[in-house]
Amino acid sequence: MRSVYRRLAVLLAVTLAPGVAGAQESVVPLPSVAPQTGVFPGHMVSHPDSAAELPQPFFETPQYRQPAPPAPYRALPQAIVPNQVLPEACLEDPVCQLPLAPPRNPDLPPDARDGMFQKLLFTAAYIDPESTRDLGLIEMDLRMILALPIPSRKAPMLITPGFGTYFLQWPRTPDLPSQLYDAYVQFRWMYRWNPAIATDFAVTPGVYSDFEQGTDEAIRLPGHGALLWTWTPQWQALVGCAYLDRLENNILPIGGLIWTPNDDVKYEMVFPQPKLAHRVRWSGACTDDTQDWIYLAGEFGGSMWAVGRADGSTTRMDYRDWRLLLGIQRKAIGRLDYRFELGYVFDRRFLYDTSPVEYEPDDTFMVRIGTVY
Repeated sequence: MRSVYRRLAVLLAVTLAPGVAGAQESVVPLPSVAPQTGVFPGHMVSHPDSAAELPQPFFETPQYRQPAPPAPYRALPQAIVPNQVLPEACLEDPVCQLPLAPPRNPDLPPDARDGMFQKLLFTAAYIDPESTRDLGLIEMDLRMILALPIPSRKAPMLITPGFGTYFLQWPRTPDLPSQLYDAYVQFRWMYRWNPAIATDFAVTPGVYSDFEQGTDEAIRLPGHGALLWTWTPQWQALVGCAYLDRLENNILPIGGLIWTPNDDVKYEMVFPQPKLAHRVRWSGACTDDTQDWIYLAGEFGGSMWAVGRADGSTTRMDYRDWRLLLGIQRKAIGRLDYRFELGYVFDRRFLYDTSPVEYEPDDTFMVRIGTVY
């Protein structure tokens, strides 16, 4: 009886094998939507209109990632695993385990998804008014990143629709709106021409206003272009320019150096968003798939909106500030990423196109949270 079952199993396997093989060959995963190891710095900020976010991609991946072992594995603490070196923190952490998983495709970023949908991002920030006569601000922004194989599957187009809302606590000027909105779509294309040179171009058309008036002054077209030169695995240089389409700081240069001495340290000495980041190997975050980072960063914030006034006239309002941030971030491939930041906001300024008068709020503090799926 067993021999009969065995013959039936062999016959069934021979019959189904061609169909399974054909199905495997027909599945073509979406190629990398950016160069394999992360062309540009990886951190994100609240809004693509801000010059602070210009040279970053949609994914966050450690540079010079070690390849995965050739077969599935599971490593318990203090276990000896062929072809796998555990960090010292893992050996001392009783809850740290390397998950059982098949090896990744080395041609894809670690957090790239198959198909069009890539990421969903949400950020919320609170800027303290400091006093009852000063300006307070709440910022919220929701974005979704999509990837289309245009102009090619190896260099697809990233499309990022987004919507932002701003709540203003502004007792000094009651005839201006208390809520402002951003509705935009960013089109971005990144391409690595050779192992040393990569480029990043983007344009973000959108409507930036209080949604109470219908002038074409609410339509803006900011964009940027940047070039990254990698001359050693540890050193990169970034240079470029941003067009902000605003009343002040309309053209902003981009440039600086990026130093990555090892996988646990990254110094992005880049204007207008420098960032010094160190990886911390805490409990449950000792693998490449789950990481914790502490960082100190600078940021150029603000935007411009077309708004209506109480007398029926319209004006364009430009707000900008500089921010110094201390943050902590959890990066978890395939799961929810999140970050928490405390910041000092200074050199704040409001400017109107219909009035030479400028309003400069006092320096203050801010709190910001962000999640990425």
